[in-house]
Amino acid sequence: MIYIGINQASWTNKARYGARLGNRVRKVHLWRLLQNCIC
Repeated sequence: MIYIGINQASWTNKARYGARLGNRVRKVHLWRLLQNCIC
């Protein structure tokens, strides 16, 4: 029970960090796609 709680907390933390990282990557990816379209 305690282990599950710790695991869940760590998972949500990773999910938040992953979402933040994913947002940055997505923005860069979209920017590159735009540049490719212009070129």
